[in-house]
Amino acid sequence: MIRLDAVTAESVDGTVIFDRLDLRVDDGEVVIVTGHAGSGKSALVDVCRGVLVPVDGSVQLDPPEQCAVVTQGYELCESLTVAENIVLPLIARGIEHARADELSATVLESLGIDSIADHLIDEISGGQRQRVAVARALADQPAIIVADEPTSALDAENREIVLAELRRAADRGASVLITTNDTHLAKDADRSFTLGVTRA
Repeated sequence: MIRLDAVTAESVDGTVIFDRLDLRVDDGEVVIVTGHAGSGKSALVDVCRGVLVPVDGSVQLDPPEQCAVVTQGYELCESLTVAENIVLPLIARGIEHARADELSATVLESLGIDSIADHLIDEISGGQRQRVAVARALADQPAIIVADEPTSALDAENREIVLAELRRAADRGASVLITTNDTHLAKDADRSFTLGVTRA
């Protein structure tokens, strides 16, 4: 579960990004947040993952240690292979190597990138990197997934694959929050919210 109550966030120069924002994502739910560039979508992700501390309000993630994040910059290690970028974080969280290999293989196949498992990150395309970042987030079936523009670099076919996997995570009980510029993705959500627009 993700819950933001009356959260106000500011940029480093004191500019208010969003003011008294209320947002809730329940277990098993996909919530999509839309908004134009600069509306605060990435800031919302940063608040959820604890990188940006609100000046007011409260943020609750339950359980916080089970939160996986997909950022716009992907945050992949270019000197490692695709598979290593998924396996090594799993091992760091205490998962046995053999099990981590299994989880990596499964999620790479589900996202259609198993054929590039042994490629270095700097050898693959932007769209492939985006799917690797999603795969890393989904690998050990986290309870919370926060994804910032997870389909922006994808064609229509791969966009649907990624959205289907995020929906499958919610069907397993995860709370899934997706930010996007693409208002058409709202049709894939249980609820949608536009930053800067009051909803009934």
